[in-house]
Amino acid sequence: MPTISMTRTIHAPAKRVFDAWTDPEQMQRWLAPHPNTVREATADARPGGRYSIVVVDAAGNLYSTTGEYREVVPGVRLVKTWDYTGPNVIGAMTSLLTVEFREVSPGVTELTLTHSELPDQKIAAGANYGWKMCLDQLAALVGNH
Repeated sequence: MPTISMTRTIHAPAKRVFDAWTDPEQMQRWLAPHPNTVREATADARPGGRYSIVVVDAAGNLYSTTGEYREVVPGVRLVKTWDYTGPNVIGAMTSLLTVEFREVSPGVTELTLTHSELPDQKIAAGANYGWKMCLDQLAALVGNH
């Protein structure tokens, strides 16, 4: 099963970057590749807690991602299942998302995202493209300019 991985340097403290992944209000502002928007987000960021993200595209199609947090180390690491349903996949797709946060200098975080257990290369390519856009939006949201 394919895995994608990417590393991004974000000019913000690790805690601020981590919080954007676990605070529903912030998740709504960046966790959908433009021009899609997050209609609703919930998060209970603790091991065994659940989250939900509902995204709408320009045509009004809905995409849903839900899952369970497996590991939550504030400012350091998030591991959660990523259960996706939407127009791009037949049925539901379950994968695993790991996000690591490392403050490389004061106010500068190296974020490494690994999305594993993807069903095929086509979905991996789409996820890679979507995550790059989302991480750009995350950096714009939390970054010090």
